[in-house]
Amino acid sequence: QSKLSSMTTSSADDKAWAPLSLMEQFCYPIVFQASVGSQLSLMLTDNEVCLKNFRDFLEGMPLLFAQVPPIFVTKAVRAREAMVREVSRLQYADSARPLLKDRYEKLVM
Repeated sequence: QSKLSSMTTSSADDKAWAPLSLMEQFCYPIVFQASVGSQLSLMLTDNEVCLKNFRDFLEGMPLLFAQVPPIFVTKAVRAREAMVREVSRLQYADSARPLLKDRYEKLVM
C-alpha cells in the first residue's frame, strides 16, 4: 500500500499523522497507477515521488490547458518536468511499455 495513500506529515520534522482527502487517498493513486502502469512502466507505479508529482501536475493541468502563463502554475510545470526526468531514467527501460520504448528510441536516436 502506498504511503501517500494512507498518511501524510505536516512537515519534515513532524511525524504526526494527518487525514487525507478522498482524492488523495483513492483517486490520485488509482488514476496514477492506471495511467503510468498501462502506458509507461509498471515499475513506476510504486514510485512515491512520481505519484506526488503526478498529483501536483493534475491540479495545475486545467490552467495549463487554458494557456495560463507558466509563471502562474510553476508547481505544475516543475512537477511535469520532474516526471519527465524520472521516466527518462534508464532503470525503467527494461520494463517500459512499447509506447515508451518507441518514443525513447525516437528521442535518443
